[in-house]
Amino acid sequence: MTMGDAAAQNCDDFGWGPVGPIDHTLVAETAQSEYYGYGRAWSRSSEYTLRGDARSLYLVLTVEGGFEFTVDGDTVTTQPGELIFLDGRDGSAARTRMETARFVWFLRPTVLDPRRSRFALNEPIDTSNPPMQSLVSMTNALLNAGDDLPATTQGHIGRAAEHLIAAALNERPVASETAAMHRDGLFTTAQLLIDRHFRDPVFGVNELARQLASSTSHVHEIFSSMGTTPRRELERRRLSEVAALQKASPTLEQIVQDSGFTTMRQYRAAVARQGRRPRSEENPSG
Repeated sequence: MTMGDAAAQNCDDFGWGPVGPIDHTLVAETAQSEYYGYGRAWSRSSEYTLRGDARSLYLVLTVEGGFEFTVDGDTVTTQPGELIFLDGRDGSAARTRMETARFVWFLRPTVLDPRRSRFALNEPIDTSNPPMQSLVSMTNALLNAGDDLPATTQGHIGRAAEHLIAAALNERPVASETAAMHRDGLFTTAQLLIDRHFRDPVFGVNELARQLASSTSHVHEIFSSMGTTPRRELERRRLSEVAALQKASPTLEQIVQDSGFTTMRQYRAAVARQGRRPRSEENPSG
């Protein structure tokens, strides 16, 4: 299974069923319980249908790029910094309009009932304010932790997420450093450069920053706002290539070299940082 296929499966499990060819650069990290879920994703192009739970409310925050949503024949677009609410009972569809990074959530609404809260379904809302930044930070922290949480903890997190969203709706949009960092689409541009150059063993964050005409510190800040790092994404792409090449290459050493790693030691360190097992220790059918 390629990186894009695995990510598409995560999207499908979350309720967003991929449509058409799978973008091999798609990244999607999600976590969910019975009552709420959260995730982040980025890709060159993607198209989905929402097969949601009728009891749930679905949210998409566009960070970079843009989405086109279609609900009951009506189409609406979102820009960076805009949040949209979708009813799980509607047959919604979504298509990226360009390279796009986004956060997604779903929850069983209590205070976020549209009859009582300050939002409308299927309409983009500018939520560039501190409560939304707090929700994004919490989402990144939970996804990076990656551990199963007790049911009581999950319940508290779900309620906290809903109240942060409610707070974001009550706050006026304000200029934020995070929004400004993503205005030029540097994060998704960086992903395209990684996909283009990951096989080059000397390609790293310094060269990435140079090609982006940016500083290494700024590149790290951009990736941090999406809960990741340049090295992690470069290693993710190289490890995906290892998996793809294993079917054709006779030796793991050759696979590792063709995937952009300089040594087996560097490969094993990348595997450990990504929380995986070396290919030689995995079930070949996996």
